Amino acid sequence: MSSWIIYSIGFLAQILFSSRLIIQWVTSEKQQRVITPTLFWTLSLIASVLLFIYGYLRYDFSIMLGQSLTYYIYIRNLQLQKQWYKFPKALQLFLLIFPALIVIYYFN
Repeated sequence: MSSWIIYSIGFLAQILFSSRLIIQWVTSEKQQRVITPTLFWTLSLIASVLLFIYGYLRYDFSIMLGQSLTYYIYIRNLQLQKQWYKFPKALQLFLLIFPALIVIYYFN
């Protein structure tokens, strides 16, 4: 795969991580208190998936390890906000096992 596609995936992930902070900031300013909207955790999860893919394509286990530390926190926060269960069951299952699949495939 060409390097510009790989870097584009990483760049898109970083854009999503940055945009989630802007969304949280604007939402919190409007409410005059600290708010973490569901979109914050959804963007975090999407960006984390992209960084897993980026780490795999770059053969960089440290990126994948770093994402695995926070990945399930994003899912847990979606559960606490009662939004996780609105995802289709197949997508929930895929997202739960995705990091393990990537790591197992990476090592094989």
